[in-house]
Amino acid sequence: MILATGSLPDDSGFQRWLPGADYLPGIENGGVWSPEEVLRRDAKLGPSVVLDDEGGNWRGLGTAWVLAEQGKDVTIVTPEPLIGKELARTSAEAPLRGRLARRGVRVFTEHLIDHWSGDSVRIRNLLTGETSDLPASALALQPPTAPSIRCRAALPGRRSRLSATPPPPGRRLTPFTKGARQGFAI
Repeated sequence: MILATGSLPDDSGFQRWLPGADYLPGIENGGVWSPEEVLRRDAKLGPSVVLDDEGGNWRGLGTAWVLAEQGKDVTIVTPEPLIGKELARTSAEAPLRGRLARRGVRVFTEHLIDHWSGDSVRIRNLLTGETSDLPASALALQPPTAPSIRCRAALPGRRSRLSATPPPPGRRLTPFTKGARQGFAI
């Protein structure tokens, strides 16, 4: 039997576009938040936020929109050639982009976050390799998720049969992909 336990944001700052790095350099400096922490108002953000849009969906762009509506200075960084790639060609795409633009949200496409210093991010252009620093009081990362294993404590006596499927070396897959692979292998 396969029990889908769900997943939680990976707090290491891992980015799919930096597969050789297991964590974001500088993440230990603090001030790094998930979209969920931002939207729950658990995050201590300050006036300017850089948001990583690696997922290309509502999770990141919705967070950027909320922050912009709150008057924050928001910058979106994405490795893709456009923000919100999963929203492309939907009825939400144009209105959302318009709202972000009218709120002054800056966008860096085909860039990744290379380093967090606690008060700025270094971004790298994926096309040219050039880097630049952006001042920021907080960083909101939209990381891949990791399997949740909280259910182990709720299932006494059955722990020996529970396992979280580890990712292949050098790659990270979503829990959904890992679960699907495990299911197909049975």
